[in-house]
Amino acid sequence: RSPGDPATKIAQAGVFAKDGWNDHYISFGTHVGTHVDAPMHMIENGRGLNQIPIEQFTGPGRYIKVDGSFDLETIKQAKIQEGEIVLFDTGMNAKYLEQAYFEDYPVMSEEIANYLVGLKVKMVGFDTCSPDNQDGFPIHKILLG
Repeated sequence: RSPGDPATKIAQAGVFAKDGWNDHYISFGTHVGTHVDAPMHMIENGRGLNQIPIEQFTGPGRYIKVDGSFDLETIKQAKIQEGEIVLFDTGMNAKYLEQAYFEDYPVMSEEIANYLVGLKVKMVGFDTCSPDNQDGFPIHKILLG
């Protein structure tokens, strides 16, 4: 889980000897594991995932390997098309259990985020904990806006 996220909680909901079944409640923050940020995550009055058509989450994909840092020219060479889902592989997934995963990861520039929005891609995915690391989360806001 990311620093600041709520801890996962598991509690007994049904006890076989008493209720005739076993069951549990599970509670965790929405940043656990692979997830999708809704616009409401960073945009005041933004839409929730339940307000976005399911078609927004499907479509052709474009894989881009990021070697060290995000580079606009490399991204342009990928010839991304409108409606694609763009997935960035930075290699940070290999450091998921290390503190560096949350502290020393490549971030996308505002210029690149605006370029992707201008192309009208459907979604952008990362193997990092965040697309940006600045106060105010400007990259989040560009992509989710």
